[in-house]
Amino acid sequence: MHVLIFPRESGRRTVIEPWEEPQSFLLEPGGSLRALFGPGALTSRYPPLARRLDAAEMDLLYGLTRDADLFNPDHPARISAIETYQPNAGAGVIGAFDIRSDGDVNAVAIDLRRDARARAIVKRLTRLTWRHGSE
Repeated sequence: MHVLIFPRESGRRTVIEPWEEPQSFLLEPGGSLRALFGPGALTSRYPPLARRLDAAEMDLLYGLTRDADLFNPDHPARISAIETYQPNAGAGVIGAFDIRSDGDVNAVAIDLRRDARARAIVKRLTRLTWRHGSE
């Protein structure tokens, strides 16, 4: 799973939650969680290793992803690829998810302020990196 968080346009809010800042997560099949926050996060293709997740943490993320319907190839927020995705002007905090399972690739872009299930994935990823203030 690869996740990019596109923040709101600057100047719209002065205080943001940790899950709203620019960030990139890459969760590898073996449990390696890679993450990068702040400037440069959206242009990094391979963030640095944050930590290795155990089986229970991987299962939790899988469940959250399933519950958010991100494995659905007909998801209404489907995009062609997160690497080339750019949010529309004035968009909210957008989470672009690249989900790969059994050889299938599903990419979606979701307004995290409007979708609590997708937001829960991002909050969990942020917490799993032990990032301060991610509750």
